[in-house]
Parts: sequence; C-alpha cells; structure tokens
Amino acid sequence: MLAGEAQASPHPSGAAAPTVGLTDLAESLRSLRAAARAAGERVGARDREAERIIDDADRPTSASAPSIEPPGWSPPPIPEGGFPYRPQTRAPAPRVLRYTVAPEDTLADIASRFGTTVDDIRARNRIREGREPRTNQKLELLAERFPLPRLRVRYRTAPGDTWESIARGYGLDVATLKRHNPRSRRLRSLPPKLTLQTWVEASLPRLVEHGPWLPWSFAPTAPTDSLSRGYPHGGRLTDGARLPDSPLYTLRTPDTAYGSTHAMQVVQHAIAAFRHETGYPGEVLVCSLSKKRGGRFPPHKSHRSGRDVDIGLVAFPGFPQGEGTKARGGKVDWAATWLLMRHFLETEQVTYIFLSYHLQPALHEAAQALGATDEELERWIQWPRPRGKTSALIRHARGHTGHFHVRIKCGPDEPRCKGY
Repeated sequence: MLAGEAQASPHPSGAAAPTVGLTDLAESLRSLRAAARAAGERVGARDREAERIIDDADRPTSASAPSIEPPGWSPPPIPEGGFPYRPQTRAPAPRVLRYTVAPEDTLADIASRFGTTVDDIRARNRIREGREPRTNQKLELLAERFPLPRLRVRYRTAPGDTWESIARGYGLDVATLKRHNPRSRRLRSLPPKLTLQTWVEASLPRLVEHGPWLPWSFAPTAPTDSLSRGYPHGGRLTDGARLPDSPLYTLRTPDTAYGSTHAMQVVQHAIAAFRHETGYPGEVLVCSLSKKRGGRFPPHKSHRSGRDVDIGLVAFPGFPQGEGTKARGGKVDWAATWLLMRHFLETEQVTYIFLSYHLQPALHEAAQALGATDEELERWIQWPRPRGKTSALIRHARGHTGHFHVRIKCGPDEPRCKGY
C-alpha cells in the first residue's frame, strides 16, 4: 500500500473505526489567531491556507483509531511508508524533578500544579513552616502530574524592541513582563542587548491522547524514487526530488530542500505527528537538506546524500514569523522543540540529532517537565555528560544554535546508501 492510501479499519471488533476529524486543532488555531489579531498581529496567506485545510474536518479517515482499545488488543503492523506513532496515551509514572520557582509562586500553587503536597515539598527542600520559596529557587519535588511546563526565558533585546512587542511575543501583558523585571520596569524605551527575564507557559494548546494511528490526512506525500547513495559526508542523490510544499511547515531554502524519499517521509511524518498531538499554531521551519544531485554543499560538512535535514528551533508563535527567520535565545519554546524532536526520535529512523551543548540543559529541563524518564533522558540527550564520547542520540555539534540537525537512516530500498 502506498503512503497516503487509506487502509481498512483493523479494529478487532470488525466495526469501522470512528472518524477522527481535525476540529479541535482548527478551533485551537482559530482562538490563538484571534488573540493574535486582537493584539495587532497579521495572519499571513500561509496561515489562512493552513486553516482552510484543517477546517476540512468532515473528510473520513478510515485509519483513525478508536479512543479506547479492548483488552489484549495490539496495533496492526505499520503500513508501507509509515513509521511508529507513539502519542502520550497514558500519564507518566511519578518521578522526582527539579522546578525553578516563578514570581508569585506559592507552595500551594506548586503542589497543586504537580499533584504533590506542601508538606512533602517542605520536607524535601528544608523549608520552614510559614516560609515561601524565593523566585528562581530550585526545588526538588515528587511530581504525580506533568502539566505543560512553565518556562523561564531570558530575552536579549534588539533594536526596535518595545515592552509591548516582547510581551506580545510571549502572550503576556506588559504589566506582567515589567513585574518580572523590577530593575528595568521604569525604562520607557529598551536599549539593545538588555537582558529581560520572564516566565511563560509553553505555547502548545494541548497534549491530546490519541490512538496509535496518525490520521491519513497527515500521510507523507514525498515523491518516490529519490535515493541516497554513499555516505552523508561524501555521497550523492539519484533522481533527487524536492520536499513538497505543505501548510504544516515552511521551506526556508527550497533550492536546497532535496532529499531521499525515505528521509522526506520521515520529516513529513514527524512534523505531522507533532502538529496532530499538540496543535502548535506557529511556524515549523525546514532548512537545508541537500542539493538536487547531492554532493558537496558548503558550508555544510555533510548534507551530501539527501538524508541530513536542519529543522529550526520552535519559536513562541507570538513573535514575527513567516520570513524564514530562525528562532534563537529567548524566542525558543523548548517544550515545543522537545516534542518535535521526540517525534523524530520515535520514528526509529534517526541516527543522530545535533544541537549545541550549551542549549541542551534547556531541552533537558523541558523533556523532564513533560514526563521523560531518567532512562529516556540518558538515551536521548547528551547533557549533563561531558561533550566527549556519548551514546546519546542528541549530541553536541558546534554551530547548531538556531536549528537542530537530524541525520536519518538509510531507507530499506537504498542498497547504495552507506554509513550512519
């Protein structure tokens, strides 16, 4: 069966699986964009096209999953052209994590947020009765729940920034942003290179509990017969094809967006799974893959055989987008970035992900806050181990500060593809 074709319902009852439309995702996008318009943000043509496609919620998807599976049931084999899809269908097990106290946090607020007790937090952190933790204090707590994380961000101002533009970028009001920066709050204009700090909720409308299928409306549409040949640092592309345009992502450099069919399918699947599970409304930026025939591609050392791809770090959607600008510094939503990376990892088709070492603590913190286990963190993220040898899939490579680099395995029909 080709990618994109619908398959018969494999539900053990023999009944057709219920249709899963995209109404919830559409509603999330509508509400977020309505708020953006009210704040003076402009909705671009790409966003309108994305809404038009997502609004087609009545289209049947015969591969959609039932919400509850009978005892003893297991998912069917992954169809040709598909990859594992593992949404967070059950709550992570309770675990100890470290939490950075935000302004105006109380022990009661923190306990309620993570499903623990005030007494347990006091005992673990030696906080006396009647005292409250201070802002930026690190607390150890036993979490029973893992809500979307509240992120501490540091933003370095650029020429033209105002209190209003920065607050709008994070979805805050100006009064809150100023309250989080008491030393700077009396400034009417913001000088360049001023560091502001704030706390903001991750920009994900939801984490939805879906069944084990990704709806076929999100199936990969990569051209066929584009094959990787040779090594990532010295190979070529045979019959190179370009990653198709899609409302789910933006091609930053279409002239260098050529890849193997297998790699393009992995890219499309991971981004579609991320959109489906989170409803993230902002831009996902796909940067360089390879040239049409592969081969040498300065300044990259690899990207020669169509299975290396650079993906922009995911930004808070309130900052200006649509111009192919990479997110850096305080504009990066590390919770959203982690979940996008996780969907790449869970295809089981990724050899490495490269990200500069100094950015990995923020990624690690977001992954832990979203319920990643110690075993998963050790297997996936290099930090806090040294920059040297590591078996983690996410590892240091210099210069990867506005994007992460994904190296995808050779496809099953690429006999001349070599190396990791």
